[in-house]
Amino acid sequence: MSRMNFVYFVLKTILSFLFLFSSVFCQEDSFMALKLYKINNVSYINIGEFIFKNNIESQYYNSKEKLEIIYKNKKIYFSPSSSFCKVNKKAYHLIHPSIYNNQELFIPLYSFYNILLKEKIPIKINDIVNEEVIISKHLYDIEKFNIVNRVNGTLVQLATNKKFAKSEVVYSLSSASWLNLTFLNCQIDSSSIVNNNLATPIFKTEAIQLNESAQISFLISKNIEDVEVEVLPEYINIFLKQDIVNNANQITAMRERWRLDTIVLDPGHGGKDPGAIGVNRLQEKFVNLDIAKKLGKMLEKKLDVNVVYTRTADKFVPLWERTKIANSSGGKLFISIHANSNKSSSARGFETYLLRSGKIDAAIEVAERENAVIEMEDHQHEYADFDDASYILASINQNAFMRESEKLAELIQKHMGENINSRNRGVKQAGFLVLVGASMPNVLIETGFLSNKKEANQLNKSYYRSKIAEAIFDAIVEFKGIYENE
Repeated sequence: MSRMNFVYFVLKTILSFLFLFSSVFCQEDSFMALKLYKINNVSYINIGEFIFKNNIESQYYNSKEKLEIIYKNKKIYFSPSSSFCKVNKKAYHLIHPSIYNNQELFIPLYSFYNILLKEKIPIKINDIVNEEVIISKHLYDIEKFNIVNRVNGTLVQLATNKKFAKSEVVYSLSSASWLNLTFLNCQIDSSSIVNNNLATPIFKTEAIQLNESAQISFLISKNIEDVEVEVLPEYINIFLKQDIVNNANQITAMRERWRLDTIVLDPGHGGKDPGAIGVNRLQEKFVNLDIAKKLGKMLEKKLDVNVVYTRTADKFVPLWERTKIANSSGGKLFISIHANSNKSSSARGFETYLLRSGKIDAAIEVAERENAVIEMEDHQHEYADFDDASYILASINQNAFMRESEKLAELIQKHMGENINSRNRGVKQAGFLVLVGASMPNVLIETGFLSNKKEANQLNKSYYRSKIAEAIFDAIVEFKGIYENE
């Protein structure tokens, strides 16, 4: 960028700021809209617009061609065409570079937002509507709640300063009568919430602010029979249902809800996506499908459950559609079946994965290979990056079933070890897109290495695939007994 152009950018931003200060900031609106720009299929915002709409102090250094944004004790620095920025003395990678165009400086939205979250700067994305990103300037998203007792129960109403999606609110009721609510991408006033006035049936409140989410816990009386959560634009309503009369129909319905009656089997890859190719040219997609079909027959015949397949033929199914099939079918269990591959031909064994951001290089490599299928999808589906804060926050939805998923994974590894002669590589964690959004216990199984000559030959045999299916079936039977009797 030439010095003259940068001076023009400085003057333009200052004039825009002065105009906005005299017209917009006289209003007491806590929300603002920023125009969203798609550049190379990446979402950007105009940093000049961001500065004046937030009434943030800024300085421009012509000699260094550097923009300084000042928020309280934090100084944020950007340079044109750079994919790095600094907050005070700490450097951050933006993933995508800033872009200088037509005397305007554009910053990648989600990378910048990730930095705001990490630095605890209370400016939050509230919604994206009509090519505009709606930003909230509230310090806290949840500050207080009210308790209203009714004839058939209690309403706990949390006032919210941002619009939550249903998937951003996860709740569970423990055996110790703690109602735990987890809110994604949320800042709460922990002190105010803990000191909020209480009324029966709530006896105690705890609040925890985490980096990527917040949790509010209510200790409630033991005669609460059911909990319902309603997410509205300005409130989150929690209904604590209480009925002194023992309602047999309600008890039956509660038990029915926890019956493991529908199992979703997901044979990985398919169609134009062959998956891993074995040293014997065996294609992973055929191995996965055959194991899934063998397992499905056992489940239908011996366990009398409804089996839903994400594919039953050599057909390409996008990753997002697989979890959509699972959720729309009322699935109670989601099992994705795969075969592994590695650069080293000596790698062998079976492993089961849970959805969490991967921390081990080998696990990350497996996830990247399985996730690469999105490049083959005809219609673009917006998959968020695991490095992106918004995606990591979204994936916390899995926490509601993490304990069950962990147990299922352990049982699969146990029975696989008893059924086949191969190395037990254990339960691992990684970011598999196919598991994202599955509202049920879910795992991904890597049954063996097609890059290993011995295992490729074994996986090419029908009887060996049957033994794998039997092992998974035995694990499901044991899991079902535990799950339905908790």
